Amino acid sequence: TFLTWRFRGLLCIAYAVDGHNWMYLVAVGVIDSETNENWVWFMERLNEAIGSPPRLTFSTNYGQAMMNGVREVFLEAEHRKCMYHLV
Repeated sequence: TFLTWRFRGLLCIAYAVDGHNWMYLVAVGVIDSETNENWVWFMERLNEAIGSPPRLTFSTNYGQAMMNGVREVFLEAEHRKCMYHLV
């Protein structure tokens, strides 16, 4: 999500889905721009928090820098386009 008011940049949020199909917040970060380095930084912090569990899947808007961050840090993870962006 783009931050456009007093604080500019991007709000990065990682959610997960539990066994009851409830979504819950896992990680939050703020970056100044969508660069490969910033997304790798966020993904590395996420990896420190959750590791690389089996069947880990990312659903994103398929931004190139975000895809690079997922690909570089989570080598075994699936990466899919979210339904909103498919439509």
